[in-house]
Amino acid sequence: MGNVSTRKRPPSRNYECDDDDDGPARKRLKLENEYQKLAFKSRLEKLRKCRPHLKRQTVKVEGTHCTERKNETSAVPWFELLFLPEFPTRSVINESSFVLESQLGRGSFGVVYCASAIHDSERKFAIKMQDKREIISKRAVLQVKREASIQRLLPTHPFIARTYSTWQSRTHLYSLLQYPNGSTGDLFSVWRLRGSLSEAAIRIIGAELASALDFLHRNDVIYRDVKLENVVLDQSGHTLLIDFGLAKKLRQGASTGTICGTLQYMSPDVASGNTYGHYVDWWSLGVLMHILLTGIYPYPNSEATHHDNLKFIDYSTPLGCSPEFANLMDRMLAVSPAHRLCSFTVLHAHPFFRSINFAKLEQKGYSAEKELGSTEYDTCQNEGELERDEHFKENYEFDHFDYFNDQF
Repeated sequence: MGNVSTRKRPPSRNYECDDDDDGPARKRLKLENEYQKLAFKSRLEKLRKCRPHLKRQTVKVEGTHCTERKNETSAVPWFELLFLPEFPTRSVINESSFVLESQLGRGSFGVVYCASAIHDSERKFAIKMQDKREIISKRAVLQVKREASIQRLLPTHPFIARTYSTWQSRTHLYSLLQYPNGSTGDLFSVWRLRGSLSEAAIRIIGAELASALDFLHRNDVIYRDVKLENVVLDQSGHTLLIDFGLAKKLRQGASTGTICGTLQYMSPDVASGNTYGHYVDWWSLGVLMHILLTGIYPYPNSEATHHDNLKFIDYSTPLGCSPEFANLMDRMLAVSPAHRLCSFTVLHAHPFFRSINFAKLEQKGYSAEKELGSTEYDTCQNEGELERDEHFKENYEFDHFDYFNDQF
């Protein structure tokens, strides 16, 4: 069994299939990929033809205080048009409205900072700054736009981080995100410092995340990357789900087939290459809850580096836990979807959550603060770059055909 009690991050945080299976389904996906690439190139050509006199124009841009001050070169105007309308070129709010205080994480295309408003230093935000050149070079334009669109259109939920605004400069994309004052860090950081949590704390944390996932599913969004690092805690112990890099619009009852996510949290349905629906998020939540209590992954996959290496055998019920928790894990982590807990309705009614009133929960009527102890630290202090904190880390799926397949 894979043991993570040393509290090190798994070797593979984010993953997408890039193998070459010649089966009928894979061949169909390859054709879809080729179509997508042609459509993307066609769009670029149309954008260039709109203003041929600017086709090869470049402009030097002086870096703002948000970055090291240096000269950068980027093409216009298609460099800006590509990211419209999700990232407006003119916005009342922009990077000059904030003071950067510390680094929260580094992702595929840039950095996420903790920041405060110039006229209100007490209010904290997270600002994600992404490099356009990196996004385009990795063919992730549509995915970045999709992430911004999903987050901006989602109604407010108490356990999902809000996106307040997005905008772009000639070289970068910016997203202004909710960040809780006095944050105690992400769940991985808290677990690493605190150790295994009590069932009482896991019950509240699990219920809050279940409420957030149900909200996403009811709004036709599949999340696909539930894990400790993607959950931030505020000073009262309430959760905030962050990072929508792998999220996708998916209506109720529909399915998708991209192999993506974090390997150690990946369900058998995703790893097998079969189509799947919203229910795979419940498997990942089960893995997260199992780790919080036991300190180990439920299946021996801590060293896996490819989805073909994942093993879903030799599962043992956690020792020393309550019968209710043991039964919940047995059902959430059942390999066969036919025997697995696959909906919020079933989870809501499970004996482990019997003491939770979900209406009260969504009013933040419960708190895991007392159970979490006194190991909190504020990750948004002006202490330079906090390299130990990797929450808000971007996760994207790209390379080869899988990125394009997921656009259909």
